[in-house]
Amino acid sequence: MAAVGGVRVPLQISRQCVIASVQVDLTPEVTETLENDVLELIQQSRATGLIIDLSGVELLEPEEFTALRRVMTMARLMGTHPVISGFRPGVVSALMDLDVDVVGIEATRSTDDAIELISASLDLAETATKPKRSFADDLDPDETDDPDPI
Repeated sequence: MAAVGGVRVPLQISRQCVIASVQVDLTPEVTETLENDVLELIQQSRATGLIIDLSGVELLEPEEFTALRRVMTMARLMGTHPVISGFRPGVVSALMDLDVDVVGIEATRSTDDAIELISASLDLAETATKPKRSFADDLDPDETDDPDPI
């Protein structure tokens, strides 16, 4: 758990995902500690996903969002798929009004949806890395469909 001055951001692991449930105001100290704890837990657990649950956050300043984006970028560099879950409508509206850069951020309504998204992306990645069979692999060199072989 990240803790600064008694404020805690619980971290847990579920289905190969580190889940950070942010239910407190994000101060620079909290985000710094959260960053360190999340990255350490990703390294130790070899988690494939990071979910930052913001369902308890009623106000998110652009600087705080930038700090979370930084954590997500670092997690991605460690090979982990980051997703934000639980944005409240007012937070989304404020971020848009303030013209905050949200390009490339994946977000879902709930933590369960985030886990499904990460699982689906891993399934796609595994499918993409499997060796592909070609049409020629199915042909027997001694067989031919030609009724009149020469």
